Amino acid sequence: NTIYANKRSRVYYQGLVLEADTMSLDVRSEEVTAVGNVRLTGKGNDVTAERMRYNFSQQEGVAFKAHGQDGAIHFRYNPEETEFATFQRLSEEESLFRRSRISGCNFETPHYSIRAREILLYQKERLFLKGATLYVHKLPVFYLPVYTKSLNESSPWFLRGVG
Repeated sequence: NTIYANKRSRVYYQGLVLEADTMSLDVRSEEVTAVGNVRLTGKGNDVTAERMRYNFSQQEGVAFKAHGQDGAIHFRYNPEETEFATFQRLSEEESLFRRSRISGCNFETPHYSIRAREILLYQKERLFLKGATLYVHKLPVFYLPVYTKSLNESSPWFLRGVG
């Protein structure tokens, strides 16, 4: 019940398209392992990665050395920390980025970005960041050990004291 593809292939599933140089798809669990120039598109997402594991039925997975767009958020792995740079889809509503940068800007060097050890995104609701540094172009401007931002409120900054 496993399908192997040794050449560039595509898998279509309920509005999602996954492309990769090589893939193995477990038909029972609906889980695919993709390696080499991996791209997952659809449902407001466009993720490019070196390798990826994705479960279509649970809509969760993990991508290594990933960059792209998850809803309105643009993200890119931090090349200085590539060993653990991941994008993980925890559910349809939650995404976790490790050792990545995010921005609302799509440029290769964005006007601004925030690099963090961990970024938790609740779709259309809130961002939570650990070990966050705000960059303007390539210049680090400000460090926050913990930062959260509403995606619905007009103010771009929210900071709450702990303890």
